Amino acid sequence: MRLSNASFFDFGPAGKVFSSGMCKTYPGDAAWPTTDTWNALNLVTGGALFDTVPIGAVCYEGPHYKAAECQTLLENWGDPYIQ
Repeated sequence: MRLSNASFFDFGPAGKVFSSGMCKTYPGDAAWPTTDTWNALNLVTGGALFDTVPIGAVCYEGPHYKAAECQTLLENWGDPYIQ
């Protein structure tokens, strides 16, 4: 990998506010790495990356939102097996 490719893995300066309104980069932000960038990172890490959906995704607007599952999750959030 050439040194100039290091910018592929730059998530932006600390403290920057992104379009999501948060101080971290999220999917959909301009600074979020492209699929090609994720694939390059996966390649240089020997295929160590894997795609996941966070357990809390059922509570957030989007394709994984499920009101009933969210309610169950919230009611059981203190359960160490859930965590």
